[in-house]
Amino acid sequence: MLKKVATVFGILIVGILLFIFSPFTIVSAGQRGVLLNWGAVTGTVYGEGLRIINPISQSVIKMNVQTQKLEIKKSEAYSKDLQVIDVFSALNYHIDPDKVAILYQTIGVDYESKVVLPRIEVGIKQVFARYSAEELLSKRALVQSEIGEFLRTDLKSANMIIEEYNLVNQTFSSEFEASIERKQIAEQDALTAKNKLQQVQFEAAQRVAQATAEAEAIKIQAQAITQQGGQNYVQLKAVEKWDGKLPTQF
Repeated sequence: MLKKVATVFGILIVGILLFIFSPFTIVSAGQRGVLLNWGAVTGTVYGEGLRIINPISQSVIKMNVQTQKLEIKKSEAYSKDLQVIDVFSALNYHIDPDKVAILYQTIGVDYESKVVLPRIEVGIKQVFARYSAEELLSKRALVQSEIGEFLRTDLKSANMIIEEYNLVNQTFSSEFEASIERKQIAEQDALTAKNKLQQVQFEAAQRVAQATAEAEAIKIQAQAITQQGGQNYVQLKAVEKWDGKLPTQF
C-alpha cells in the first residue's frame, strides 16, 4: 500500500517538475517567439510550431504579429484658429515579424501604451493644427490621409507597420457648430435670392425679346402698307374678317 502511494506521489512530483521545467514550448499561429537566455534577448526568433528549449536557462516570449485594431475613444486637438475638437479614430497595424526581437528588447510587450497611443496623439495634434475648423470639416479625407502618413513614417522606426488609419468622427464646440449652421442658412438664403434674381432677369429678357419681335412685325407691316399704297393691306384685313357669308340684301 505504501509502495503504491509512493509511486503515485513520485509520478505527481515528476509531473509537476515537467510542468514547471518543461523543455517544450509552442508558438501559436500569428505569433513569433523571442528566445531569451537567462533573461537576455538572444536574437533567435521562433516561428509557429513546437520548440525545444532548456527550461532552466531559456524562456520564450510570445509576440502577436497579427493585425491589431486600436480604437481611440477621444483625442483633444486644436485647429489653426484655436477651435477645440474631440477626435475619434481607429488604427489597424501589426508589428514587423522580422523585428520582434528588437521590438521586445527596446520597448517590451506593452508597446501599444508606450509607443502607439502617444504617437497617434502627436499625429492628430500636429495635423489638426495646420487647418482651420472649417477646413477640417471640408477636407476630412485629406486630414485622415496626412495623419495616416505621419503614423506610417513615425511608427516604422519602432518596427511597426501601419495598415490603415480611420478618422471616425470629429466634434466641435456647440458655439462653433451653431455658427456653421447660421452660415449654411445664410448661404442657402443667398443662393435662393440669386436664383430668384436670375429667374426675374430671364423673364424680363423674354418680355423684351417678345416686344422687339412684335415691334419688328409692325414695322414690316407698315412698310408693306406704304409700298403698296395701303389698298392691298385694307383688302387683306377685310378678307381676314369676312365670315364667308354673302350679303342677302342689295
